[in-house]
Amino acid sequence: MRSILAVLLTLCFPAGALAGEVDVRSFAIDGFRLGMTLDEARELNPWIKTVAVTPDPGMIVGYRATINDVTILFTGDALGKKAFFIERVKNYADLPDPVALLAELAETYGPPSQTGRDMTTTHSCWGRCYGDSPRLLYQLKMFGMLRGPFPASLLLRDPAVESANKQAYRQRRDGAHR
Repeated sequence: MRSILAVLLTLCFPAGALAGEVDVRSFAIDGFRLGMTLDEARELNPWIKTVAVTPDPGMIVGYRATINDVTILFTGDALGKKAFFIERVKNYADLPDPVALLAELAETYGPPSQTGRDMTTTHSCWGRCYGDSPRLLYQLKMFGMLRGPFPASLLLRDPAVESANKQAYRQRRDGAHR
């Protein structure tokens, strides 16, 4: 337990501060990047399954694509069908070593800007972790205490594009009702 805490504290404070602002738009999850178009995603993986998403209460509209354990949300046609949400979820039957998983991610993406742990979750963030800036989020849920599954989520998200997508939908919807 002490070694986990030491690694998390080391990653939490100096690494993020020394690393500076990280631009996560160059990051990829299984080759998929924020801002890539639906056509680019289909070129990358022709087996990707896509469906049009009709407005839900959260006003997500556009396209949803899935391949294996990756889900990608794309903006609607008005904003060019661009990826703003890419998530990979892996369920572990047995609780994995959170420090080892974080070390693997740090090898790929560099040191996180923030990292921490609460009673049931280990989490890390690359980029500006709050506000409308793009970010990469990692979360390992350790609830169930020694009973799986234990889901680990890696999420690339661009809140500003997500908001613009909602706004474009509202404008189209409101303009159609006049």
